[in-house]
Amino acid sequence: MAIGACPIYGTHRMISQGFANADNYQNKARIFSGGWYKCACGERVVASGYPHFGGAIGSYVTEGGIYKLYASYSNVTSFWVYPNLVYYSSSSTIPGYQFLSQ
Repeated sequence: MAIGACPIYGTHRMISQGFANADNYQNKARIFSGGWYKCACGERVVASGYPHFGGAIGSYVTEGGIYKLYASYSNVTSFWVYPNLVYYSSSSTIPGYQFLSQ
């Protein structure tokens, strides 16, 4: 869930930014791969699924769980994340977010 409402739209409009990896910031182990999304306000979400196509979100982490963007190459962006803030949803939506392809 979003920590707060989007200051621009109310609901965060998450635009697909491409492929992503979510790695444990402590031991650098891969937690999941998928895609990442960004709202105009700066809020980011990394998810294993593809909710912008109507699919399940799967494993995901929101802005508060992202420790650092640490690499971006070959159209894949990698994030270090807090493993205890990785969640799972079998839905294509989570409260406070709307996922869009572009």
